[in-house]
Amino acid sequence: MLGRAPSAGKPLKVLACFLLYAALALLFIWPLPLHFTTHYLGVRGDDTGVIIWDMWYFRHAITVLKTNPLWTDLVYWPFGGDLILTNYTLFNDAVAFFLAPAIGMAATWNSLFVASAALSGLAVLGLLLDWGYAWGPAFVSGALFAFCPTVAWQTRCGRGLEFACVDAIPFFFWALSRALRDGKLRDAALAALCLTWVWTCNYYYFLICALLIPLAYVSLRRPVSLGLERRPARGLALKALDAALLAALAWAVHAAFWTGQRAFHGRGSARTLLMYLLPYLCLWGLAALRLAAAYSARWRFNREAARWPALKPYAATLGLWLALNLPMVVAVLYLMSTGDYATAPRAWRGGGDPVDPLWLAIPSLYHPFWSGWILRWIKRLPFGKPIWTSLGLTPLAAAAWLWPRRPRGEQWVGLWFAGASVCSVLVLGPWLRLFGVDTYLPLPFYFLHLLPVLNNMANGTNFAIFAALFLALLFAVALTEMMRRLTPRRARWVPAAAFALVALEFAPGRLPNFRLDVPPLIRRFAGRPRGAFLPVPLAEHFPRLMYGMAGTEWLEMTTQMVDARPRVGGFLPRVSERVYRQAMGDPFFKALLAAQGGAAPAGALTDSRRVSRYFRDMKIRYVLVQRALVSAALERAIQRWPISEIDRDGTLSLYAVREP
Repeated sequence: MLGRAPSAGKPLKVLACFLLYAALALLFIWPLPLHFTTHYLGVRGDDTGVIIWDMWYFRHAITVLKTNPLWTDLVYWPFGGDLILTNYTLFNDAVAFFLAPAIGMAATWNSLFVASAALSGLAVLGLLLDWGYAWGPAFVSGALFAFCPTVAWQTRCGRGLEFACVDAIPFFFWALSRALRDGKLRDAALAALCLTWVWTCNYYYFLICALLIPLAYVSLRRPVSLGLERRPARGLALKALDAALLAALAWAVHAAFWTGQRAFHGRGSARTLLMYLLPYLCLWGLAALRLAAAYSARWRFNREAARWPALKPYAATLGLWLALNLPMVVAVLYLMSTGDYATAPRAWRGGGDPVDPLWLAIPSLYHPFWSGWILRWIKRLPFGKPIWTSLGLTPLAAAAWLWPRRPRGEQWVGLWFAGASVCSVLVLGPWLRLFGVDTYLPLPFYFLHLLPVLNNMANGTNFAIFAALFLALLFAVALTEMMRRLTPRRARWVPAAAFALVALEFAPGRLPNFRLDVPPLIRRFAGRPRGAFLPVPLAEHFPRLMYGMAGTEWLEMTTQMVDARPRVGGFLPRVSERVYRQAMGDPFFKALLAAQGGAAPAGALTDSRRVSRYFRDMKIRYVLVQRALVSAALERAIQRWPISEIDRDGTLSLYAVREP
């Protein structure tokens, strides 16, 4: 038996804890509850606008357009785009389908966050109660996870509910841990259902949850163990390696501080990047040879781990998940095989910027009292740009205190330590950065980034919420161990003191919120006859993974919630390769992008016949121009187009295309 016998939970007590977590969530986002039905939690624009659009479009496609909600031509007109791998919030979309008509989209958005925070805490609470921990430590650990700095960071950086709603993750791990402990098929089925839930909330979180299954297998079953034996000293050979290693170290230090540093995933030819990385490659290659010369590895295979009883809960979870999602899995594989999904063209270049370990260990950077002081202190040190992925000093200190005092022989505690360690290392990104200096020592995330499906994960920051989950579980273990070492009278105050400490450190200050105000012209536009329109400059972005963006963001996708008509261009997290090539291969589209960037308008923009043919072929009925963002030369070219102004609001002008 793995772990303790589950403890029975009292329904009324569980309900009270859920309501307390919900109340804490309202305090967490204060003063937004004063504007709950009019303002949205988060930062306007970026992914937030796309997620709001997702929730609106899901219902609009089913009830109004009577079409598949996983495909759209309201953006990237007339090519359209698949939403299977870009619409990451199907669960929230389904909830909003029923909730938004009753309370409005803003209240639905905010309610989903509050419910997610309360359910996140409740899942951690239930998991710990299931493993026999007391209510006090379990409740505090639930609050620690639900309101960790990572959740505040996702809210502040404009990534929306897709990344801020994390309740499905602890429910999945709870169900998985029960399946591993008891070996029951119903728990494996529940874990598969929760894994499906994660997939319908966030594709990246789903991939990481799927990785937790083999991680648990390796940690608990230990199919392979590695032993190191010191080799006999070889004298001259080791001294030669030591001398070469010191020379490579000096070369790498010289390259880092005198030659200057450049991101490995940056632009440049493969030869240029290889020459730049040569000192670092020599250093780590020689370090590996030195270790191989000093030690010999002995691999031992555990045959029991390869038998069916040991594999059953893991295989059952994945098999049942596949059976539940076979149509979606087939659709995803088909889209990826046909190139209808943008992937990193050169995954070996690395991914996003690495994270200095400093950012994981400092106190929360969102605190209303000390965050400003910490940032001023950090700016004086050569640590590079801050990455807001703090795990919090309180849980890290508790884990460090627990490590030498951890319960022996209790495998689940070892699993939680392994999960916290692995996820924290993966947060650091593709290579090691120390005190702002890139060492280019490849970390596990770099090799993970090379895998086909995972190469779209730009950096390791998505693992931060998983590290926070494991630290929250270890926090309960640490509190329990502390309570055991104290007298009963003093032990009863440990959860209250821990809760006060967590509240003190994790208080986020004032989280941002915004109101979706639509220009009056857009509202009037909604009443005109239907038809697609061209925004000038091209609105939002045309994303292309690893190739940057094209276009000018000024007309948010959320305005479609009012006008509900197709537009040229758009902003989706993963635009199709096919759509990108079709759009960028159009002479008019390319000429317009170039003119927006300051080039002289080409013939495709100044020849009224060619423009008229373009409008006719693309079935464009209107042109919406933001004159404040258009150069004088481009505005003169627009005046030659076969269009007539039908509405104006400040610098915003609406034109109708004249019939030929």
